Amino acid sequence: MTVRNVDLFNRTGESVSCAIHHSEVPPWRMIAECVLWGSWSFEQPDLYECTLRLRERIEPLGWLLRCNCSCLNAFVSGMARDMSGAQRIELFPFDRDLAATPRIVELFDPAPVHQIGTIEEQEAWLREFWAAFDGRK
Repeated sequence: MTVRNVDLFNRTGESVSCAIHHSEVPPWRMIAECVLWGSWSFEQPDLYECTLRLRERIEPLGWLLRCNCSCLNAFVSGMARDMSGAQRIELFPFDRDLAATPRIVELFDPAPVHQIGTIEEQEAWLREFWAAFDGRK
């Protein structure tokens, strides 16, 4: 398993580090260790889904992951899920420039705090993006 240190933060400015242990090949497993909860394990169809399960547990406690998977504009394609277990994801342009090419980034690399959101905020951002892309807006 690979180990990555990922910061968590809350809206009051507190932060804490979390050790993420994850597989690099299927089956896709992730263990998140943190002083806030000890150790939680996840096994999902890909690593992005593992991070979603972690986020579902920490967001009600007021904590957010400070990495690319939590960016409002983060999207994981079916190809990325199939080929790498979603170790790499896409970040769409914040200005919703539909002609721009999304950036491919590592799932657990750090991201700027101002680009991070909850799962609900992320889903809302992506809905608006796809609506504009589809010409519905």
